[in-house]
Amino acid sequence: MRDPIRFIKWAVTIVAIALAVLFVYQVFVKPSARPALEELTFSQSQAVPDFDDGSYRITEPGSLQELSDLLERDGIRSQSDIAEGEPGCTGGVSTTLDLEFVDGNEENLELYDCGDPGDGFIADATALVSDWRDDEGKN
Repeated sequence: MRDPIRFIKWAVTIVAIALAVLFVYQVFVKPSARPALEELTFSQSQAVPDFDDGSYRITEPGSLQELSDLLERDGIRSQSDIAEGEPGCTGGVSTTLDLEFVDGNEENLELYDCGDPGDGFIADATALVSDWRDDEGKN
């Protein structure tokens, strides 16, 4: 007959190891997840006549999630994660993003899009914010 004490010791050991792995995952691996965006203030500018360079505030969860998805997709957590555009580009769109997170932290991102669709995050974020600016201008 099997020794029940030995079985219990093995079961407790397996559960303890599983809990330790879960703890390590939660503490060291998962923190890369960014807290949810609570609010976003943005502005854009371009050296063309009548360009709307006003500041706009976004609090709509769907719009905030769109930007969060872009940030997550490209691993953007701060300005240092954004590749700088080609020097000497003129006539591009400058975008300022002031992000406010539910945990109270804030982040400021400055983008300059020269119109190169190969710029990944910069091109995609500029296009998204331009759409928001256009929509806000219609209201």
